[in-house]
Amino acid sequence: MTLSAPAVPAQPPFIDAARRAILALCSDDAATIRLALTALSPGDWPDLAAQAHSARMSCLLDQACRDPALADVPPEVRRTLSERRARGARRALALQAQTVRIHDTLTEAGVPHLFLKGLFLAPFCYPGPELRPARDIDVLVPETDALRAWTVLAAPGKDHAVPDAVPRTRKHLPHVPVRDGEVTIEVHTRIADLGLLPGAGEADLTHAALAPRAIARSLGGRTLRFPGATDQALHLCIHAALEHRFNNGSLTLCDLRRLVQTEAIDWPRLWDSADRIGAARAVLLTVVLAERFGGLASVPRPERWLKAAPEPDPEVIAAALDAMCPDARSPRRTALPGLRDLRGILLPSPRELAAVHGGAGTLRAQAENYVRHWKRIGTKALGDQQPGAGSAGRGIIDNWTRHTS
Repeated sequence: MTLSAPAVPAQPPFIDAARRAILALCSDDAATIRLALTALSPGDWPDLAAQAHSARMSCLLDQACRDPALADVPPEVRRTLSERRARGARRALALQAQTVRIHDTLTEAGVPHLFLKGLFLAPFCYPGPELRPARDIDVLVPETDALRAWTVLAAPGKDHAVPDAVPRTRKHLPHVPVRDGEVTIEVHTRIADLGLLPGAGEADLTHAALAPRAIARSLGGRTLRFPGATDQALHLCIHAALEHRFNNGSLTLCDLRRLVQTEAIDWPRLWDSADRIGAARAVLLTVVLAERFGGLASVPRPERWLKAAPEPDPEVIAAALDAMCPDARSPRRTALPGLRDLRGILLPSPRELAAVHGGAGTLRAQAENYVRHWKRIGTKALGDQQPGAGSAGRGIIDNWTRHTS
């Protein structure tokens, strides 16, 4: 096994100040976060609050803004973030209670089950469960029990059509109807759609494959089961890179770093599994992003594997970052960047460029990086005016992760 280059939290040089601050939050590096937030102008803060809300990172931003060095946070932004944090804490408690009820219901029905993704990450990998909001509750069950699980979990009195068969290629059944105010439930029969992973057999992605390595944790007075940490890391990478092409947001970088920090990952087994099922480049790209921008410590790679799946090139890194950090600013702020944004976009530091383009050891390498950067700015400025610019980015990611380029 060999180590990649040391992880240095960095900032992409081609996005505005608010989105750069959002990405800095992923690093969990106090100096990086402080630098990004103190660089904001008063007019940037409402944009940052909007970005944080869109990225499900309002609570993380609230945590960062409690730094005594950040005295210039506008009071209305502090108030908004504090209110969102309080709502997030209440929602996290309700989500845990709903998860326990689901566990009790499935256990009573005799349905084996594993809870996926955020249901483990929030309570066991983050300092507070509100720091990692979940959109839904994903529960993995054996395919033979899926219809029964869906039926017993469906809220009584809700008008719904019961599925008559388990989808053969999709990873989950239609959403389970829930009580008003509850989070959506998805009953999964596998962790990814068939066909997404060219080397994966049907059995590789199922409850039967993951259950022998499952881990148990106590929550709400119950013992719940989750996929093993190595399987969870693989699932996070597949979900972000292949299913969403990273448009599920930069929270993925936080998730992977915190999982690695709190649980033991069997990296040789993860790389071997990824290689076998055709997810090698998807995992590598997610790991590289987390190392460069998410504060993840250097991850060991096998030498033979590195030769088969080289490090992603700058175009791929840039496309992934664009997908992770879309511009969610309000219309009043989307016309032109401010002077501070413009300076940062046009003249980033050599270190920032090196995080995307590589080598900056010589003046010539730095000059080449600036030329590449300015060319990309011009291309992106033209592409953003045309339909399908987002599709182009997805194509770049697909071509690289699926070995078609």
